[in-house]
Formats: sequence, structure tokens, C-alpha cells
Amino acid sequence: MSYVNSILDRIGNTPLVKLGKVVKPNSGNVYAKAEYLNPSGSLKDRIAVEMIRDAEERGLLKPGYTIIEASTGNTGTALSFVGTQLGYKVEIYMPEGMTPERIKIMENYGAKVHELKLEGGSEGSIAGAEVEIDTRIKCLEVESKNPKVWWARQFSNPANTRAHVKTGREIVQQLGEPVDAFVASIGVGGTLYGVAKALREAYPDVLIVGL
Repeated sequence: MSYVNSILDRIGNTPLVKLGKVVKPNSGNVYAKAEYLNPSGSLKDRIAVEMIRDAEERGLLKPGYTIIEASTGNTGTALSFVGTQLGYKVEIYMPEGMTPERIKIMENYGAKVHELKLEGGSEGSIAGAEVEIDTRIKCLEVESKNPKVWWARQFSNPANTRAHVKTGREIVQQLGEPVDAFVASIGVGGTLYGVAKALREAYPDVLIVGL
């Protein structure tokens, strides 16, 4: 019989998939890390577990506490999933106007979602910055008023990067040959920085590309 004791044990160790249709024959090998196979559907499961376990070990997060975060995407989903699996209440703060599907997923995992009415009025990247800042300010207010609230702080939490150092070491182990380049999108930055750190430990000349 083969089984795991918890669905959280299925986080990480996702396969590398060779993309045979992406490049011309004999021009190189391209592999994708299939992070969508993590239980809640993204690589953010990795950081959710790492940040929560780190906070528990440091005494910042205890039974009966509530986990909060400002998120409009996968981190909120992952924290909703992992946090409730570990017995915590989870509350996610986001601006009004996010897709109802995203909100429903978080709620189905057990989180309470707060939609904030923001008064920024700016456009483009400035508007995006206002959204990020205002939702984080709200988290700071909530945390400061309640000693039994732990704010994950994905944007500044070193455990975010540490989670992806492990991702990078997985890649090294799975591939078993030198990596010439690693390409990833940049959101919070933890994925790119953490994987790059691990890859450069093994292959100092690897090219790191952030998009």
C-alpha cells in the first residue's frame, strides 16, 4: 500500500517535463517544472508551507491564531489551503473587483475574504502599486490590533526565498546535468531568487532570466 499521511506531503517534488515542441530539433533541451501539480494548483503552496512552519518554529504563529495576507492571486489561494489544513483560520485581503472564481476558491478552502474599496484613482502601474500598498496597510492595521493574528508578509518574508532554494535543488537533482539557463516570471521575486541561488551553488555560470 502506498499513501501519504497528509495532502500537504504532496507539495513539491513536481516533475520536469521536456518540451519537445517548443524548440527546433537539435537546438537545445527545454524543460518546464510542472508546478501546477501542487495541491492548490501553483508553486505558492511551497511558500505557504515554508512561511507557516517557519513562523510556528519561531513562536510567531500558535494554535488559535489567524493567518492574514494581502493577495489577489495564488498566494492567497495557497495560504487558504495550507493554513486551514493545519487548523488555522485564514483571512485574505484584496481590492474590490477581483474575479469571483478566485474568491470562491479561497472561500471553499476555508478562508474569509475581505474585499477592500480603494480610493486610489490612478492608472497603470501606479494604480497597481496603490492596490498592493493599501491592502498591506490594512493587514498591518489588523495585525497591530490583535496579538493572535500572524501576517505572512510574502513580499518580505525570507522563508519565501528559502522555499524556492529547495525548488532549485529539486531541479538540479532531477535534471542530473548542467543547467545553462533558468527563466521565470517575476512577481514577488522569491521564485527567481531562490531557484537562482540553488542553481548557482551547483552551476556558477548559469544564466538567470527574469521576465
